[in-house]
Amino acid sequence: MSKPISANFSGVESGAQQIIKRAEGISQDLEAFHKKVEEYVAVYGAGAANDAFSEMQRNWAKQAESLQTTLNGAAQLVSTGNSELQSTDSALANLF
Repeated sequence: MSKPISANFSGVESGAQQIIKRAEGISQDLEAFHKKVEEYVAVYGAGAANDAFSEMQRNWAKQAESLQTTLNGAAQLVSTGNSELQSTDSALANLF
């Protein structure tokens, strides 16, 4: 007994949107944590600690942006692939 081939296009798109929402949440969490670290260093940091923190801030910003870009890119890739697969599925279905 064979089963028909099916795809859950709306589920895949929902997954892509969930990736975007989670990426935004991660970005907000990282920003909130970063602000707390900044506040701590402003109160307790001095001299070399401030210099080290400045370097850490530059690296932090670069890595956080890279993470956000990667997650958004993954979500876009899933969404685009899903749309293309759905179009192909419809086109092939019309052949029958």
